[in-house]
Amino acid sequence: MESSAPEIPASEMDVPEKALGGLVNMGLTCYANSVIQAFRNCKKLPWIFQEGRYNTLYKKEGVSNRLEMEQSLTSTFANVIQLLQKCKRRQNVRPADFWKKFKLCVNDTGFEHLQQIMPHDSHEFYICILDILHEALAQETDMRIICPPPTDERGVLCVKALETWRRYFSKEYSPLVDLFYGLQHIVVTCKGCNNKSHSWEPFTSLKASIHPLANGAPAPTIFELLKDDFKGEEISDYVCEKCSPERQVAVKTLSIWRLPQYFTFVLKRFMVNHRKISTPVASLPASGEEPVSFDEFFSPDSPELQAKQTFMLHSIVDHHGGAGGGHYTAQCKSNGRWQLYDDESVHTIPSAMFGSSTYMLWFERA
Repeated sequence: MESSAPEIPASEMDVPEKALGGLVNMGLTCYANSVIQAFRNCKKLPWIFQEGRYNTLYKKEGVSNRLEMEQSLTSTFANVIQLLQKCKRRQNVRPADFWKKFKLCVNDTGFEHLQQIMPHDSHEFYICILDILHEALAQETDMRIICPPPTDERGVLCVKALETWRRYFSKEYSPLVDLFYGLQHIVVTCKGCNNKSHSWEPFTSLKASIHPLANGAPAPTIFELLKDDFKGEEISDYVCEKCSPERQVAVKTLSIWRLPQYFTFVLKRFMVNHRKISTPVASLPASGEEPVSFDEFFSPDSPELQAKQTFMLHSIVDHHGGAGGGHYTAQCKSNGRWQLYDDESVHTIPSAMFGSSTYMLWFERA
């Protein structure tokens, strides 16, 4: 890691001089730089990754080679985050050690292709690094469901959701679970007998498809896109546990059961034929300066629906150019003002910008 401190133009002296550092591009690493800047602007994350906090969770005995590599990478990630927190404007962090350890760490994970010096996907990197950090800090914990026996169907569903959460995280729980992992409710309804099958799955991102626009059509909002993806999917040849062995038609619907402190909203811009859909997305209310609610997408059975949670946009990862390459940048609200992070370059901008390059939106519970 290294940083430098040239003089600051007088025109920018009114900007608070902290946490405004850039990241050196180590060879087509803009896809990761933008995600790391967005991570750093999740307010609780720099606190967790301070020396003497995160590393106290490291297992000391019986550590596998794999876990040892994950812990080593996590220490380097923490160092990058803390250096960025200290950087003044025009200073940069060179994450050479991070990339050296990252390339070792992704062996045999399904993310081996991220070792290659070539364009990669920001969201894929987000999934990969979050999984590594979580595993490095994970501890076995005693998760107990303490409640009276349920007396109605909604109570039964709540217990089943808790059991799913315990099954996924009781053996591997880290501070990142409550910060970045939500729970999705999946309901499959048989059209033959109307029986409903319920299941739950953890998630770290809400995803929505985006389609080419007809001439003159207004840009869609993220809520319109999410509503379209959550409307239900028909399944043919469904085997119902209540019906006869004959195949049935069913409808699969998705809804939110639980949202974490931070989550990302991802637009599915990249197609299997390596083309990119450049449809613009509409601005959030007041260009992202007002809290928004996702209550309409919650399962009606979720106990968290009554909490009336609202979320604030704090970062946007943008992809510029075509699917075969292009360039990633990040817009993050830092020190109360929006900053544009473009690798080593950091500039103050009037407000968050939305459009055809908008790819990942990062939200924080208000």
